[in-house]
Amino acid sequence: MAQMHWYTTLRNAINRIEGSEEWANSVVVGNKAICGKLRDIVIDRHIKTKKPCIVALDGYLGTQWGPIVEEVIGLLQEEGLDATAMDVADLYKPEEWIETLIKKYTTDDPSYGYVCGDKLIKDLLDPSRVRAARRTMLDLKKNAPEKLAAVFCHGIGSAIKPLRETYDQIFFFDLSRVSVMMKKFDNTLRTPCQKKPEEVFWKKLMYFYYHILDKHKKELLPVMDGYIDGNDGNELKLIPKEAYREITAALIKYPLKFRRFMQPGNWGGLKHKTYFELPELTNCAWDTAFYAPKQSCLVDIGMDCNLEIPFLNLQLQYPVDICGPYLAKKFPGLLPMIACIDDGYFPKPVHHERSNMPIHLHPDGEYVRGNFNEHVGRYETYYIVEAYENANTMLGFCEDAELEDFKQKVLDASEKGSKFDWTKYVKTWPSKEGDLYLIPSGTVHGTGGHQMILEMDTCPSNVGTEYSFFIYDFLRKSWDDVKKAFCANPVSLQIKHGFNQCRWYRREKWVKEHLLAKPREIRSGKGWSEEQYDTYGPMPFHIERAHFEDRIEMDTLGRFCHIVCLTKGDHVLIRSKKNPEWQTELEWIQVALVPASFGKYEFVNRGNKPCTVVRIRWKRG
Repeated sequence: MAQMHWYTTLRNAINRIEGSEEWANSVVVGNKAICGKLRDIVIDRHIKTKKPCIVALDGYLGTQWGPIVEEVIGLLQEEGLDATAMDVADLYKPEEWIETLIKKYTTDDPSYGYVCGDKLIKDLLDPSRVRAARRTMLDLKKNAPEKLAAVFCHGIGSAIKPLRETYDQIFFFDLSRVSVMMKKFDNTLRTPCQKKPEEVFWKKLMYFYYHILDKHKKELLPVMDGYIDGNDGNELKLIPKEAYREITAALIKYPLKFRRFMQPGNWGGLKHKTYFELPELTNCAWDTAFYAPKQSCLVDIGMDCNLEIPFLNLQLQYPVDICGPYLAKKFPGLLPMIACIDDGYFPKPVHHERSNMPIHLHPDGEYVRGNFNEHVGRYETYYIVEAYENANTMLGFCEDAELEDFKQKVLDASEKGSKFDWTKYVKTWPSKEGDLYLIPSGTVHGTGGHQMILEMDTCPSNVGTEYSFFIYDFLRKSWDDVKKAFCANPVSLQIKHGFNQCRWYRREKWVKEHLLAKPREIRSGKGWSEEQYDTYGPMPFHIERAHFEDRIEMDTLGRFCHIVCLTKGDHVLIRSKKNPEWQTELEWIQVALVPASFGKYEFVNRGNKPCTVVRIRWKRG
C-alpha cells in the first residue's frame, strides 16, 4: 500500500477577531500551566465542600489523557492531598463485541463502508459497569476519606449522560481531523475502548467512530466547563466555557479562512512545493482548501499563540448562521460544498501517465444513500485557474467509441494487466484559463494535467469520505511518500461501482452541449462585473465569478453560504458593509467561507492587478 502523508501550511491562515481582552487573559497555555489550573480548581472545590471534586476529562480521538492525569495527581500529592483516576475504557463492552458491531459498517467492500447513523457512545459502554461507576462516584461524594481531593474520570465517553450529574467539572479535549490523521499515520491513535495505541483501520474511523464521536461532541460542547485545544500535545490550551462560547460566536461573524492540507500523488504537480515553500512536499495531487469535516480555523485573539478550532464545532453550534436555513435543515451536520486546488503544473510537458488523474466518475444521491448511507451525490466542477502547454481535461466518451469494447479493455487491464489506448474511448478537451467543466454524477472524467484547477464540488459525507470510482489508472505504480518514488502498488479500482453509475450516453456532442459551461454577465458597473456560468439541471449549486479592478459588492441575503476563491490577483479584502471590522484578506488560490448570516459585503483589491473571485453557492437558499 502506498505511504501518503498530509502536509499543512499556515500561510495567511490566521483568523484575527476583535474581542474582549478577557478572552486572552482567561486562556491557560501549556501543559504544566493547565495541570496547575486543574489542581487549583480541585483544591478550591475541596476546601469549599469538604468533598472530593469529581472531574470528567472527555474528548476526541487522539487525546492522551494519561500524562495530564498523572501530573495533576502529583501536584495534589505535593499539597498533601490524595486523588484517584478511572479510565473510562474499563467501562466499555468487550472489544470483541465492539469489533463485531463495527464489521456491519466497515462491510466487505474493499473501498467503502456503510455509515453508522444510529449509534451513540453510550451504546458501546456496558450499562452495568456504568451503573457501578456512578454508584462509586456518588458514594465518594458522601463517604470519601478526608484527604481525597479529586477523582478524575478520563477518556472518550466519560461525560455521558448517566455519569454527568456526578461531576463537578467537565473538560473537553479536542483535536482537528488533520491532527487525528497525523496520529493515525504514526500509529499513536487508540480507539475509545483501548488503553494502548495501535494501527486503526481507516474504515473504522470514516464509517463508525467519527460519526458517533461527532454526535458526542455536539452533546458536550454546550455543557462543558472548559474546552482544551489538544492539537499540539506539547502545548495544550485551556479555554473557559464562557470565553469559548464568546470566541466562537464572534468568529462566525467573520469570513473564515482555514488551515489547508496537501497530499502528494500519482498526478501531483510541482507549483505548490515552491509557492507554499514546502520542500518536503515533493509533488501535490490534492490541496484541500476547504472541506468542512476536515478543516480547522486558526484563531488569533491577541495571545502569543493561536487557537485551533475544528470548523465542525462552528457548524454544529451555529448551523443556520453558517449554512443558511435551507441547508441547515436539509443536511443536518453537513455543509455539502467543498473547494480544492489540483496542482497540475510541470515545467515541461510530461506523459499522461504522470500528469493524468485516473479515469473515474462519481455516484449520484440515490446510489450513495442506498449503498453507503450518505446524504448527497457527488457533483463536481473544474474551473481552470491557469492553463499551461498541453492543458487538457478528460470528460465524457468519444462520439464513435465502442463502449462494450471499452468495458472489456478496462476489465482486462484490471485482471490481466493489459494496457490499452484509452484515447480511443475517453474524450479529451483542450483547456484554457477561465474554462468551466461541469461534472455531474456518472460522467467519466479527470484532469489531463498541465493546468491549475479550482474544484468546487458537493461533499456527500458528514466526515469527508471521498466517493471517486476509479476505473482505469494506466497500470502505473503509485507514489510512495516515504521512499519519495513511484514504486508502490497501483491504486485500488472501483470498476463495479463505476460501471453501475456510468452514464454511457454522455459522449462528445452531449458533453459539448451540456457540460462545457459558458459565463453570462448578470450585472456590471464601472471597473467590475459579475457572471454566472451555465448549469446542468441536476447539479445543486451555481458557479459564479466576479471581475473587478478596485472593488465589487456582494450579498448573502442571509440565506446563502458563499465559498470563494481568489483565482486572479494578489490579495483581496473581504469586508462587511454593515460592520467593516468584520473582514479578512485572501491570497491567490486561497479559499474563504462567507457565512450565510454575513449579509452585504465587498471584495476590495489590495494588490496591483485586476482580480477575479470564483464562488460556489447552493441553488436553493
